[in-house]
Amino acid sequence: MRILLVIAIKELRLLVRNPAGLVILFLMPSILVIIITLVQENVLERTGLVATPVLFLDQDRADVGRKLVRMLERSALEPVIWEQRKGMTAFIGNISKGRYPAGVVVAKNTSARLERMSRSLLQGIDHGDGGVGSPIVLRIYFDPAIMPGLRAAIRGRLENAVAAITLEAKLAALEERLGAMAVALGLPAETAPVPGRALRDVMARPLVRIDGQPGGEDAVRPYDPVRQNVLAWAIFGIFFIALPVAGTLVAERSAGIMTRMATLPVSMVRQVAGKALAYLLVSLCQFALIYAIGVWLFPLLGLGPLRIAPNLLAGLVPVLLCIGLAACSYGVFLGMVCASFDQVSTIGSTTIVAGAALGGIMVPVHVMPETMRKLSMLSPLSWGLRAGQDLLARDTSLASLGPMLGLLVLFALLMFLLAGKYQRRT
Repeated sequence: MRILLVIAIKELRLLVRNPAGLVILFLMPSILVIIITLVQENVLERTGLVATPVLFLDQDRADVGRKLVRMLERSALEPVIWEQRKGMTAFIGNISKGRYPAGVVVAKNTSARLERMSRSLLQGIDHGDGGVGSPIVLRIYFDPAIMPGLRAAIRGRLENAVAAITLEAKLAALEERLGAMAVALGLPAETAPVPGRALRDVMARPLVRIDGQPGGEDAVRPYDPVRQNVLAWAIFGIFFIALPVAGTLVAERSAGIMTRMATLPVSMVRQVAGKALAYLLVSLCQFALIYAIGVWLFPLLGLGPLRIAPNLLAGLVPVLLCIGLAACSYGVFLGMVCASFDQVSTIGSTTIVAGAALGGIMVPVHVMPETMRKLSMLSPLSWGLRAGQDLLARDTSLASLGPMLGLLVLFALLMFLLAGKYQRRT
């Protein structure tokens, strides 16, 4: 054990003297997790998963505008009231210049027209004519640069709100008509087959409720971009351990240090184990740094803080160790097969970035084509990411992570084995 500690301390000292390696291992994933999380938070806002500001110009100043504002506020939109004195030109200009993704205009006399049309609709039934003229138009303006998905989401929420307001107006007209009929027929209110005065209240009572977040044991956690990005980019940074590991092996081989160490009573297995011990500690430090960024820095940047339960944080340690072992083994393999550090940096960086893209670090696997989803299972970064997501987001027990962790350990053993065979040939 003493020999392993000595080798591990030697590796850590070499890493401290390597500023480029420290930047790759600590600064790069820290910057990436901050930038990507900020960008993704903005994307979530622009896709309607959080409140989206929408300019609202109420030229009518009556019931329709007030009801529409209330309904939009309940549908993940944030109406920003635009004062009429600022003018229609400035209203459209704020949208076309990208200051707001969309704007809604309620024209004058909209409420009065809706009331008249609702009454005319019932009168048309009496005369066998349901026509009430052309429908009322609510104008909606979109920023030309916003995504089609956000356009559809805003339009859909607006249409739902308008449908509810229109139905309420029709029910009000029906309520009024039923009340007049009851009076004309001399029927007491309590004997009326349909409660005229309370018709809108009765029809507004929900009979079916959609709950996307059931409580109790079946509760499903909402998507948390902070937690997802901290995990994903921590794994990405850990796999870059392979570069300094490979770099030290290439340097030792080029300087003849490896040949001299072969004369010492220390087996290559112990040397590799010492390296692995040092860089496993580094992998935990990498995650600790990114975890600290999520807990303390993100709230200062306007993001939600990272929240991981202590028991899940403890369960994450073996996952991180398996990921670090896989990264270290890949570095040992690169160090044995590459002749120079240029080869290490080129091959290592390219394969790690490709593995991250394929494994769901950069683009979620579920949005990939079917062929790419199958290929993603070839990436060790995918195994680590799935294990971490199962633990943190899906409340999977540590024992259930065995298949993914087993793949990481098998990958590490394979890399060590191939590196050993190549080293004996040379």
